[in-house]
Amino acid sequence: MSAAVGAARRKSLSRRPARTLSWLLGILLALLASAAGAQILSLDCTSNGELMLNVWVDLDKSFVTVQGAKRPNLPLRTYVARITQTTIKWKWSNSGGTSSASIDRRTGTFYETYHDTGGGSEASGPYQCTKGSVPLPAAKF
Repeated sequence: MSAAVGAARRKSLSRRPARTLSWLLGILLALLASAAGAQILSLDCTSNGELMLNVWVDLDKSFVTVQGAKRPNLPLRTYVARITQTTIKWKWSNSGGTSSASIDRRTGTFYETYHDTGGGSEASGPYQCTKGSVPLPAAKF
């Protein structure tokens, strides 16, 4: 190997750590930007003008978090949601049955239905959801 080729190779190798560091820093910044840019809709859902539920919808991760506005001391409940351009839907199990909920994204109408194991069902709502006034509470570990 000639002296010129050896010097060029050493120079190229000396730049690799800087390139690698620059590349890793770029990825880290992109990840931070995507985490900071998470789209979470905050909704206040009312019945006859009375606030009943606070709902937060994580559009990036397809999760819905719900808290009864009348009992804010109860734990938040988070569910996997199916989110489309027109609806947000989720389901969960209860003792004795299952429940499902949906929000029409065009009208803001929220319905919840309980289905018992005997085949009966009971609906609650409709609630009217509008842009929320309460930010999603921070997670406590």
